[in-house]
Amino acid sequence: ENTSEQLPPLSKEEVEERLNKTQLTLETKQAFALNSLLSGSSFRFDLFESSKKKVNSSWKNTKKKSTKTSKPPEYYHIPPAGVDEFASNVPGSMSSMNDAEMDQYDLENSMGRRTSRRERKPAHKQDLGYEEPKPIKGVKLSGASREIFRKCEELINSMKDSFGRIPELASFSSQFEEEINNLRDGKYMSTSMLGNSIRKLMNGVVTKFSSNPMLANRVVEMINKFEESFASIDEKVLFEETKLDSYLARKKSGCYGGKKKLMKPGSRSDEDFDRPMSNEEKKNLSRAIRNLTATQLKGIISIVKDMFPEKNGMLEFDIDILPPNKC
Repeated sequence: ENTSEQLPPLSKEEVEERLNKTQLTLETKQAFALNSLLSGSSFRFDLFESSKKKVNSSWKNTKKKSTKTSKPPEYYHIPPAGVDEFASNVPGSMSSMNDAEMDQYDLENSMGRRTSRRERKPAHKQDLGYEEPKPIKGVKLSGASREIFRKCEELINSMKDSFGRIPELASFSSQFEEEINNLRDGKYMSTSMLGNSIRKLMNGVVTKFSSNPMLANRVVEMINKFEESFASIDEKVLFEETKLDSYLARKKSGCYGGKKKLMKPGSRSDEDFDRPMSNEEKKNLSRAIRNLTATQLKGIISIVKDMFPEKNGMLEFDIDILPPNKC
């Protein structure tokens, strides 16, 4: 009596898969033998494309019927002569991976999921909840100033949260938000300016709640805590002046710098352009008109023809009543 364990019958798909694998093994050995005979020539047999379609189709059909997690079939590729066998079967993107990336690669394969390396972005400061200060036109923020800027912003946010936890003081939280916006917009060139603005804000709160000693004392405690934390960053430079800042300052004051515009004797500047002419200026203008040539005199007609009518082919005009913005 045969007491050996009876194996379950194979399905049609499993039989086809085994036949395909057997055929693939035979073809691989045959190709290896042929390639051994062809050693020294540039021609070699490669079974990858033909065998891939055959085995892959049978494996897909088996996967649909099977409920167990099966490992996908391995495709055999015979490398050309002089090429490392392992390197030829490894994806090109894996050749530059380090150990950590290889572990991630294996983990994703085991989970049936792959993530493109381009999607793996490093963590930025914004991802950690820190917002970089907005770039300000004409303002340079050095590395040391960035650290001071960050501490100032953290301190203001802590004061904002402290006021927000007290219902009677929650309405003042928005004013701390305005201080943060002013800091980012470059309103405060130094921490001293920022500290004075916050002190003025909190002193106003103490004055407003002077009739409530308990609440006023809470605000005083917050002020003392603020002064203790602010002492390490007080009197520090936040924003450094650049060439554009100095240019804007000169432009605001009227001193543009560069080459000065040359002015003719007796002429007026842009500032007193609408001012009536003085007697000296009228004499200079009259003298200049008399020295003009006939061709140059024709240019004056377009200025005075609307104010002084022509008489007998002659055009006479009085310098005293000439429009100053046309002379």
